[in-house]
Amino acid sequence: MKHALYIIIAFLAAQLTAMAQKDLVLFDTKDYEAVGVYDAWENSPFRDGRLEGNAAIVDNPYTDIDEFLGYAPNTSPKVLAVQRSRYGSNQFGARIDLTEPFALSPTMQYVHVLIHRPVGGRVMLIGLGKHRESEWSSQSSDTEQLWVLSSSAVTPGKWADAVFAVQGVNGVDIYSLVVVPECESPHDRTDDFVAYIDQITLSSSSTPVVQYEDYPTNFNKTDTYASRTDRGILSVALQGVRTLTITSSPAIGDPLYRDLTQTAFPVKAGQSVKPVIGYKGSWMSGYAYVDYGCDGKFSFAVNTDDTPADGSDLVSYSAYNQRNSLGRQLADNNTLDMPAFTVPEATPCGFYRLRFKVDWNETDPAGAETIRDNGGGIVDVRLNVHPNYVSVTEDNRNGEILAADGSSLPATTPFGQPLTIKLNPENGFAYNGVRIRHGYNLTGDSLVHSTPQYVDHYAYRDKFDDNNCLTIPAEWVDGDLMLEGLFVEKDRKIIYNQ
Repeated sequence: MKHALYIIIAFLAAQLTAMAQKDLVLFDTKDYEAVGVYDAWENSPFRDGRLEGNAAIVDNPYTDIDEFLGYAPNTSPKVLAVQRSRYGSNQFGARIDLTEPFALSPTMQYVHVLIHRPVGGRVMLIGLGKHRESEWSSQSSDTEQLWVLSSSAVTPGKWADAVFAVQGVNGVDIYSLVVVPECESPHDRTDDFVAYIDQITLSSSSTPVVQYEDYPTNFNKTDTYASRTDRGILSVALQGVRTLTITSSPAIGDPLYRDLTQTAFPVKAGQSVKPVIGYKGSWMSGYAYVDYGCDGKFSFAVNTDDTPADGSDLVSYSAYNQRNSLGRQLADNNTLDMPAFTVPEATPCGFYRLRFKVDWNETDPAGAETIRDNGGGIVDVRLNVHPNYVSVTEDNRNGEILAADGSSLPATTPFGQPLTIKLNPENGFAYNGVRIRHGYNLTGDSLVHSTPQYVDHYAYRDKFDDNNCLTIPAEWVDGDLMLEGLFVEKDRKIIYNQ
């Protein structure tokens, strides 16, 4: 059966630090200390008692099966309802006091929040907490420690998974979360609306739990495992570019689908590359796809001679009807030797979804109905079509970012090579570090059809040398750079987490 939507939990690359999903608040029981409203605006009428906000645990009003989805995305009996008031600021939302705080970490974590609201756009998460060190004992646990927008816009009128990337210095605990249901200015709003919030979890995966048809498979991605114990994918590669080793344990059952889009394979437009799949087993074939249209799906049209049609996202295969993607006749389909393909010269720079598939005589990127029983599998990564030089911009107040020698920051820098920068605060200011956003589409959504476009990394003050310089590692110069110095007043001790 071919499904239009899936509940997706990404399997992480082996080299990344794994962290099991942790439920923070589910609302079906009293698994929270308290709920209410909060506004970050200091002059808000909700902060001085002029107005009282409306937030309460209610029966879930949206438990029906989604017509397009084919199942109910949220069947929880209880949810948190909050009235988005036009008298609150664009940082007004539902406050949830946690029964147990969670710790921020220099390693990126992701807070997932199911939200149902009648308007589209992004939502925001504010974290209230404090440092646990003794010298911070006087700090209130209501101190704002993080402010972060969801990685992408949420779908209006449906249960959507808002994903927030959270990161910070060690020693900060978050005691309360504020879910801001609308980040737009309320000045033009003439009425209020109710938003519903549910299932707040902490995870190491940035992939939304509920999403629409992005790169579907003919099986449930979440919990389908190969039934063969003697076959499994060991690695995927573009020969001479990069090899990604995959943890494989066929004897106990490998996952049939792996989302490893944290990994990118760098190439240039016009370059010829050969896809390679390392595989334990035999009598299977290999297939490779690139979504050049970035539309969330792979086209796979095939000509009558069993070669890929012009414009097809099916770029290479070792065997289909006893021919490979060059149209060469084969003795049988028992081969994983895929021919090289050329990245089109006109391909714009950016990240593209790249899929490797082990299957039997099937060009459908979603997999044959027999892919599980045959011991096949699917691995999604990214193709990074990059220029020789990437752009460098800064977005700063109260200071500037310079080149290492104190000259102006260069407008471009070589791709894949380290870059040394220098922070120069204005008089009366110091710095806590720098935010480094790298990738493409830096002012847009960080996910395009669930494929990551950029990443934010933070380098705090202790990473800088005595000359206020920091070397950005080569692996972060994987696309355009946007740099933001975390400049603060010298007499204020503020930690920036986002």
